[in-house]
This record gives sequence, C-alpha cells and structure tokens, in this order.
Amino acid sequence: MNDIRMIYHVLGPSPYSKDWVVFHPYSLSFIEVPEDLGEKLQINEIKHYHLNDRDIKLFLDSIIELKPKIVAKVPSRPVYAYINLTSYCNLACSYCYVQQGSYGFLKPETFNEKLIKKTVELIDSLGIRYVAFFGGEPLLHQDGIKKFIEIFEKNNNYIEFGIVTNGTLINKDFVELAKSYKISITVSLDGWRLLHDLNRQYRSGKGSFSDVIKGIEALLAEQIPLFIQATYHPSFLNYKVTPLKIAFYLSKFTKYFAIKPALILEKDRKYEIASMFIEYGKYAVETLDILSKDNLIYADQDVVSITKILNDRIFRSFNCEFSYYITILPNGDIYTCNTMPPIGKIGHVNEDEVNIVMRYKSLLKEILPKVSIKKWYDVLGSACFPYIEMFNTYSGIIESNMDHFLMKFYIILKENKIFNIVKNLENLRKIYNYEYEAYTL
Repeated sequence: MNDIRMIYHVLGPSPYSKDWVVFHPYSLSFIEVPEDLGEKLQINEIKHYHLNDRDIKLFLDSIIELKPKIVAKVPSRPVYAYINLTSYCNLACSYCYVQQGSYGFLKPETFNEKLIKKTVELIDSLGIRYVAFFGGEPLLHQDGIKKFIEIFEKNNNYIEFGIVTNGTLINKDFVELAKSYKISITVSLDGWRLLHDLNRQYRSGKGSFSDVIKGIEALLAEQIPLFIQATYHPSFLNYKVTPLKIAFYLSKFTKYFAIKPALILEKDRKYEIASMFIEYGKYAVETLDILSKDNLIYADQDVVSITKILNDRIFRSFNCEFSYYITILPNGDIYTCNTMPPIGKIGHVNEDEVNIVMRYKSLLKEILPKVSIKKWYDVLGSACFPYIEMFNTYSGIIESNMDHFLMKFYIILKENKIFNIVKNLENLRKIYNYEYEAYTL
C-alpha cells in the first residue's frame, strides 16, 4: 500500500446527499461513495490501510487507474535565480529567516561589478529567464540593480525582473526603473501600523510603517502593480486580529498578495504557534470562498497555488518550490534556495554551468526525499527544508486545515462556482503576471 496511487483520504459526509466524500491525492479527484463504504474506508485509513475487506479492495482496485492531468517533474536545471544583492538590511525584523541578509555567517558586502558580469554570464549559460533581486535589502544597492539590468540588456538577454523589498527605500529613481523594465515588485507589509511596527522595525527600534506606505503609494501613483507579502505573527492574536482582517486591509493596495505564518519562532511558544496555524487554516477556507465570488475582493498566493493545482489536477511527487531556483549571494556563492545557507552550496559564479548543474541535481536528490510526499496532504502544500520539524510538530492542525479546505473546494465544484475561480485567476494573471511562480508549469 505504499504506492501513491493506493492512498486516499476520507473527508466525511457530503452536505448534498447521504454519500461520503473521498479525496484521491494522486489524481486530485473527489469521489462520492455510499455511506457504509465511506465509514469502512475511514477506519481503514486510520489503521494505515491494513483492513482486509472485499468492499475496500474493490474501491482500491477502482482508483488504481485514476491519473492526474499533469505530472510535474523535478527540473533538470534551475529555472529562476534569486540574486542576493547585499547581505545588509536597514531593518531588524524579529522573524527574519535570513537574519537581515547575513544568514548568520556572511560579512556585510554587496555585489561588485566583476561578480555582476560573471553572474550574468552564468545565468545566460543556464538559460534562466527570470531573475529576482533579494537581500538583505536590495534597494540599498540600487546601482547594482541598474548594472545587472544594463549588462543583461547589452547582451540582448530577455529577462523578467522581480524584486523583494521591505519598501522603505522606494524612491523616484527606483519607480522610474521599475516602470521602464516592468519589474515585478514584492513589498513586505504586515498590516496597519500597530501590526506592522510590532516586528518590522529599524535597527534603532523605530517602526517602518510610514516609510513603507510612502513607497507603496509612490508605486501606485505610477500605476505599477505590486505584490504584498505579509507575515502573520502569533502576537497578532493578542489584538484579536485574524489573517482575514489583514487581507481586507491589504486589498486597499492590491488584490493579489500573500499572508504567511511566521516560521522563525521560539519553540516554547507552542500554544501561540498552534493558535496561529488554526487561524491560518480558517483564513485559507475564507479566502477560497472569496475567490469563488463573482466580484473578486482579493486573492492570496498560497490559496491561488493550491486551487490551481486542484483545478488543473497537477500532481507533484515533491513539494519543495525552491527546487526550481538557485540563489546567488553577494560573494558569488550559489545555493539551491534562499532559506538554505549556510548549507546547500552548489558552487560559485566563477565555475562553469556544467559543474553547477551537476551539483544542483545531486543536491536535489539529497534534499527532495526529505520534503517529498509523506502524507496525503503534502501534494497540495509546500514543505520548506529548514522548517520540516515545525511542520511535523503541528501536522495534526495542518491536516485538519487541509480537510476543511478540500471540503470547501468540493462544495465549490458541486455548486458550479469553479468557473468564477477560473475567471478570477485569469484576470489576476493579466494584471499581476504571476506566471513566473514555482507552481506554474
């Protein structure tokens, strides 16, 4: 019973009939079965599929041939590059997983012109066509951004550019640059002033909210679409603030954003962390419902990703988004993922692309089994290698959240509201050009 095709998950009674609903992870299908069979299947699932029952065997035989529309394969080489322009940041956010860009071991440094040229040569040889500037805070090194773009342009390379910024240093020059080269912009904003300034402060302790809002307004004044990344921190629960309330606030600036739970937290805060994951699960279901409405209020990236996987029936035997990426640090070192350093190094920009690709493949073979399909719900989510322990600790809550999400998706299918979702996703794609994201094939 270890074959992925033989695994199912019982969601429970259907709200539309006496039937029960079973989810088949491999084909991403919803199957309606009689009530008595549904109960048997649930008991069999609890007992790890070891019951010897004729009806169960017939059901298992019937789902063997169910297949997804698309099977996503592990890439043979990286598709996207994150360029960590500088290992310094002007903020000192409490939950920063890159430790203000230093990863706890890098000296404060930025890309020099020689390394910029070598990096462009490597990216060109790898055939990468999407580059995101990262940090630290990349806008501390705006000259580096301009130099990268200048060399790419000189080499006649067609590159889609993106940037992940804390938003505090957005100025007129950057707005003009972003507009000229259609740079996809991600700004970090955790909500209104009270929430944002709890964790996103300057090194002096001053909150950064006012400067971020100025930056966002400067972009919107030029009608530049932006994506907002918000982190939902357990401390927000003290103010009775749910992710949904934050979503409504962010929708004033953009209809497309991501609210993600904080992952860099003290392990002794188990109750708060559990409560955070529970609230996040509720938010995912509420957001899916909003996505199915005629008039879209907002869309969250993670919900869009899971919904697209379900609707397009894309099966992935691995669930590490950054298996598509390489990350290049300001000293020229290359890692597979921007959460990995100081582990996961695959080379340096001075090396040739053949060696880089060989080590990239080798490291993926080592890492992906650690984040690959272990539970039925893993086919829908993304596991992050540094945070596997946290995900396993709260796996019961995560599984329950996914249960509620899948049942909501089943209801949307039954009520023929999936067409609203498809329409809304297409409109989002046209406005925000989110096709570069890792889940897109």
